Amino acid sequence: MCFAIKLQTARKIALTHEYACFCYANSPVNRQLGLFHGQRVLVVACFGQYVLSEKPLAPSVAVATKTIDAAKEANALGRWGVAENYRFEPAVERLASADIGTVRSVRLSVGAPITEGNPYAQTAWRQSPDHVGAYFGDAGPHYVAALRAAVGSAPRGVRALATQGSQVVPAPDAVAAVMTFPGDVLGTLHCSFHPKAPKRFELVVDGDKGTASMIRTEAVGTGIFGYSVDVNNGEHSFCPFSGVPRELSAFITAVRKGGPVPRALSATEALVDLKVVEAICDAAAAKSAAGTRVAA
Repeated sequence: MCFAIKLQTARKIALTHEYACFCYANSPVNRQLGLFHGQRVLVVACFGQYVLSEKPLAPSVAVATKTIDAAKEANALGRWGVAENYRFEPAVERLASADIGTVRSVRLSVGAPITEGNPYAQTAWRQSPDHVGAYFGDAGPHYVAALRAAVGSAPRGVRALATQGSQVVPAPDAVAAVMTFPGDVLGTLHCSFHPKAPKRFELVVDGDKGTASMIRTEAVGTGIFGYSVDVNNGEHSFCPFSGVPRELSAFITAVRKGGPVPRALSATEALVDLKVVEAICDAAAAKSAAGTRVAA
């Protein structure tokens, strides 16, 4: 089930339902992330129930770390899932398993134009964000998750710039980052939420034996959207969007078995995503040539 609830009802739900899945519908982000991800998650999880919360898992790395520590102390961390559907997209899995040798570089370019009529842009918590990075803090975990999957590790350091080209969403509405991954792998990320930005998602991974790419597209003449995956300019496949139902299935399977949520849904993995997002935002704010180190 999916709820947007008050704190005082969380305990009642925890005691009367097999599992609880919380969403962010119609709630400002400071209440969602200050209480929702903290007290609400812990109240339900500590009563032995499962919780699936949205990303980002907290407004900042500091808050996320405190919440995770509290969940560990209460032996409830394994029942807390954070929804990140990109880790469950078949296209991402295909890209990560491509036979291209040792990864040498990765680049991701995203265009997600947000117009004034866009329902996402009109939500109060996006218009007056209390979480790091504003709209990038909301969408950025998706992009970081895809990059991490493609490389097989998280970046260690970043340099970044951010700009504001329109007033539709709070600053920034464009972010460009250069990242260093273990093994001297270089990565770049560019994303734009400007209303005139071209709509795209292009992820390319270069290895010492080939290249793999993943591009958002439509299966010609079908109206079915997904990703076109190409490996070494020869192996082609189309993967329809299916990350959301697959992540929900994984969560429900964990509930039914009574075991911990899978790693791909864990709060600890979501924390890594948030650390990278926050490091990018810090680097952009500092405009330092030395860059910003990602928190360990």
